[in-house]
Amino acid sequence: MTNGLLGIILAGALTTHCINTGEDRLGVILNCDDSNHSVLHVPISEWPSVWHGPELGFAYAIDAQGRPVPSDHAAWQQRQQVIREKQLQEGRRWRRPAMQQTTKVN
Repeated sequence: MTNGLLGIILAGALTTHCINTGEDRLGVILNCDDSNHSVLHVPISEWPSVWHGPELGFAYAIDAQGRPVPSDHAAWQQRQQVIREKQLQEGRRWRRPAMQQTTKVN
């Protein structure tokens, strides 16, 4: 294994993901999946330019040094579209035709 590939694998393992769970007067609230389950408050004026958003429910990555990792918003949007299409297909699958016919009575 080359040093470059090992570095990428280690960087991926050391990346913390923080999910946008809402806003308060301090800014955007991010709940992180690190060992301490940290909560970050990021003011809108200091929102990192490498992250899109802020978008509720989206996971933003932070590397081991605490720097933001660029987000892939296009991949997230595509994943959300696939989920939505599956939900619509399931709804159509369960939809049944009307069981009654209307008849005209004289």
